[in-house]
Amino acid sequence: MLEGEYPESSLVYFERFSEKYPENLLGKMHLTMALYVSDSTDKAIVILNELIDRHPNNYMLHGFCSGFYSRLYRDTEDSEYLQLSQSHERKVRQLNPDVPKAY
Repeated sequence: MLEGEYPESSLVYFERFSEKYPENLLGKMHLTMALYVSDSTDKAIVILNELIDRHPNNYMLHGFCSGFYSRLYRDTEDSEYLQLSQSHERKVRQLNPDVPKAY
């Protein structure tokens, strides 16, 4: 997990921001990380799935998802997260072949 004395403080901020600006993609991505840090991974995954449904061709969102699921895999060793990470990485390459490989 990310270290920090008060991770819930960022969660409160990003929840408020997302309520005020519900269509802001970057705000929602930050919210998912704040949820993850606050041990609300299931809620974060629901938001990511909703974002992918609304923005299926956004390669930056797929790149974010790839990194998010890669982190979950490292934390849990659940191979499902590794498969999701790799799937999103392939989608990034499909949508924008010029993006440098992150890892």
